[in-house]
Order: sequence, then structure tokens, then C-alpha cells
Amino acid sequence: MATIPPMKLFARMDELESRLLGELRGAGFARVYTPTFAPLEDYGRQLGDEVRTEFLTLVLAEEQVLRPEFTTKVVQASVEATSKPGTVSRLAYAGPTFRVQRQTGPFPHEFQQLGGEILGSPAPQGDVEVLCLLDRLSRVAGERPWNVTLSHSGLLESLLIAEGCPSDVATHIRQDLHRLGRHRERLLAGDELLRDVLPRMLNARARRVGLAEPTTELTLVEWERSVLAAEWAAAGAPTAALELVDSTSRAAGTLDDVSAWAKDIAGSNAGDVPLRELHGLMEALTDQDLSALRITLDPCVVRDLGYYSGIVFDLSVGVSSVVIGGGGRYDRLAEAVGSPTPRPAIGFALDLGALAATTEEA
Repeated sequence: MATIPPMKLFARMDELESRLLGELRGAGFARVYTPTFAPLEDYGRQLGDEVRTEFLTLVLAEEQVLRPEFTTKVVQASVEATSKPGTVSRLAYAGPTFRVQRQTGPFPHEFQQLGGEILGSPAPQGDVEVLCLLDRLSRVAGERPWNVTLSHSGLLESLLIAEGCPSDVATHIRQDLHRLGRHRERLLAGDELLRDVLPRMLNARARRVGLAEPTTELTLVEWERSVLAAEWAAAGAPTAALELVDSTSRAAGTLDDVSAWAKDIAGSNAGDVPLRELHGLMEALTDQDLSALRITLDPCVVRDLGYYSGIVFDLSVGVSSVVIGGGGRYDRLAEAVGSPTPRPAIGFALDLGALAATTEEA
């Protein structure tokens, strides 16, 4: 993206926040607020030790973390406020979130996020509502359609298990692929800290699994991918599972494309539940006007957080696919933060800095 003068970017971000929040209010979303910092363990219990390494912490009376995301605290607040089973809550938020390194926006460790959560609405109803809402938000934000790259949180793992991969190793592969993608984004954005630290980390990990350092010129992403494959093999992933991972980059397309790829790779019953849920969603969308979205299915869309339980998606704009946000279904999170009963939920988040930059360039 071209560099935009800060004041022009700030003005566009402010305009977008006002218009998008207005659209959310019109759709029945109530705005909520969450603390800027909270005890580290409040997030660590849900987001895990690996993700905690990306948090910005400070020491007051105890170790605190600057808000890394909104969803955990929004869901917790909803659980505390709602006791009646079957209640559907629609909640919106906007404000800064903080990570060790960001690739977009005017500040390297802070980005302005806006999003919404629908709690109490199961699949596919809640999924359809979110995608229809994103279609409206895309129209409000500008003239260019948003790209929605869609998958299911359980698809890749189910296919890996069908290929003989132990379930715990399949989980690690999913998490590693998400982190690999995040590292790729940071490196492309010129993250010098990661560029300096990552080679030493990878070389040490390579030695532990008996992998020789490369004799040919590899990008850091290619070297990390090679190290990960060696670690997966050492952990018990069979060759067929590794070949499946290699093939995911060629599987994006329509639902029929992804289904045919899954069946060809891992047999007639592979990915049965995730694919069935994706089929149900796409069928439910047939009567909806989503002309402001460009929906593609791609098994490469994965998350490293265990509470995701259904569809997951990335959002981007334009042919360069500048990432502006993402989301997914997380039916297990409410119980994890204190709900006595399961509560289905789905949400999305937008990076206002990235979105403002793309709309200014349009």
C-alpha cells in the first residue's frame, strides 16, 4: 500500500468508525466497552502460551496485559449479564488493541479495531447473519467488494487424521500453519526484529530434529516451512499427511473444488462434518444478495486458537488481497469464560487502519 499522510488516514479511520458503528447499531448491535488492560492470565487461559508471547505487558500490582483482542472480554461480559437460556445478544465494539508487532496502521504496536459478536445464534443462522452484515458493511465502507476467504476450523485436522496423523499432531500442524502465515505477513511488512530473531530460532529447532541448515538460498518463510515439516514428521505425521498439507495451497476455489480435493486426498468420508456444515451454509446463502462480497473457500484459512468450532474466514480488499480483518464461530468460548451452559457464538473484527488505507487508495 502507498503511504498515506497520517492526518488524512486518521480522518478516514474516524469516518469509517462512525459509519460502520452506525450500521451495526441499525442492525441491533449494542456497543460495549472492555478494559484497556487486565491480568495476563485472564487472556492467557483462553489464548494459550504461544499467543501470549505476542502480548504487550506491564507491571502494576500484578502482571497486566494491554488488550490484545476484544472477543474474550466481550463474551465474558455477555455471560455475566445474561442468565436466560436462548437469549441472542448482538454486541459491537471499537478501540485500540495491542500486539508486539503489527504490519498496518500508523503505530507499530497498536491498531484500531472494530467488530461485532453474535452470542446465542447457532450455525448456520448466525453465520448467514454475519456474512449478510459484512456485505452491508462493505457497501458502507467503499466501492470495492470485500474478499471473504472461508473455511471450517475442523476441516484440516479431520483430513490429517484421516491420513493417519495423530490428533494431537494434527492440532499442532493447524496451529503452526497459522503462525507461519502470521510470520509471513510480518516479514513482508518489514519486521526487522522477527527477521533478526527467526533464523536463530529456526536453526536451533532444525538441529533438534536432525535437519541440516540450507545450502541453497531460501526465504525465511521457506526455511520455516521446512523446519516445521521436519518437526511434524518427527512427531509422528505420516508422509501422506505432509503431502496433504503441501496440497492445500492448490485447493482454493468453490465448495465443489474443495470437496473434490478433500475426497481425492483422504477418501470419501474425510472432512465429513466440516464439509457438511460448509454445504449447509452455502445452501443457506443461495437466496441472499451478497454482491458486495467475493466468497472463496480455502482450507489454508486456519486459526491457532482452540475455541474456534465452525466456519473461519479472512477478509481482504482488492487484487493485492490486503488483509483488513477476519472472524469465525467459537461455540466453546462462553463455557470457557464461565457460562454454565453452552452458548453458540460467531464474530468478526476489522482493522480500521488497514481498511482506511485501502479505501483511500481506491
